[in-house]
Amino acid sequence: MAGRRLGIATRTANKHIEHIYRKLGTRDRVSTLNRARTSRRVVADRVRDLEATSSPWQARAA
Repeated sequence: MAGRRLGIATRTANKHIEHIYRKLGTRDRVSTLNRARTSRRVVADRVRDLEATSSPWQARAA
C-alpha cells in the first residue's frame, strides 16, 4: 500500500522502510517512532502525524 501511495513499487517502499529500521536499530514502526522521538530526528508534530495514520506513509502522501 505504501508503494502505491508514493508511486513506487511495494518492494521498493519496503526496502526503504528496512533501511530506516536498520539505521535506527529498530524492528517495527512503534520502536522506530520512539527512537526517532528520543534521538530528536523527527519533529514532535511529524511523529504525531505518523501516529494518527494507519500507515507510516499516509501522512507524507496527504
